[in-house]
Amino acid sequence: MLETLARLPLVFEAHHGRADEDVRFLARAAGHSALFFRDAVILRSGAAEVRMKLAGADPGAIRLAFEGADRLRLTPEGDLSVEAGGIGFLQREPRIYQEVAGKRRPVEGGYALGSGNEVTFEIAGYDTAGNVYITGNTFSRDFPLMRAAQSTLRSRDEFVAKLNPTGSALIYSTYLGGSGWDHGNAIAVDAEGNAYVAGDVDSNNFPVRNALTLTMDVTLTNDRGHESNPLIAVFQTQ
Repeated sequence: MLETLARLPLVFEAHHGRADEDVRFLARAAGHSALFFRDAVILRSGAAEVRMKLAGADPGAIRLAFEGADRLRLTPEGDLSVEAGGIGFLQREPRIYQEVAGKRRPVEGGYALGSGNEVTFEIAGYDTAGNVYITGNTFSRDFPLMRAAQSTLRSRDEFVAKLNPTGSALIYSTYLGGSGWDHGNAIAVDAEGNAYVAGDVDSNNFPVRNALTLTMDVTLTNDRGHESNPLIAVFQTQ
């Protein structure tokens, strides 16, 4: 249906009492219409009608309900395919972002099929306050620190830092490493602001707490051609 509507000369207009009083905007063409409510959309093409309703602001609570749809499926490209009344249309992959300081930061995610004719969203973790998280490695003994879990550089150490949304101030920043070369390669964050760091460790005296293992018994060859051990560290909200 959307493919059909996309080819029509639709004109959007504000609602002025010619349809249901709850309609905010509408678009019409011969045999087709789209009605936009505050929390829902109705698409009509001939006798077929599909209703989509937004049922919450929390990403985890959002549901799109396709009443009258015969089949829903996800394409390899992440689009949502909807079949109703013998016709079908594609709802393109959603563009998900977080607006921080007037700028849009992309957030990974997409559609997920829920129960019945409902569609939900799977969204990667992100800091709801818009803070910035960075990891890497450093030789610098004067690296800027703030509320550091480790304040001394031991060799070539990993660092983990959290900055405010504008990047103008540190919330925390710390070294993390032992006597060998240790590297932070990736970082992710959940909605509570806990940071999850992945990397590799050369140090046999790497600092650990609540560790799953205390021995370096999983050896991998990293991208620098050195043998090292994988690292996963969690920094709780501060």
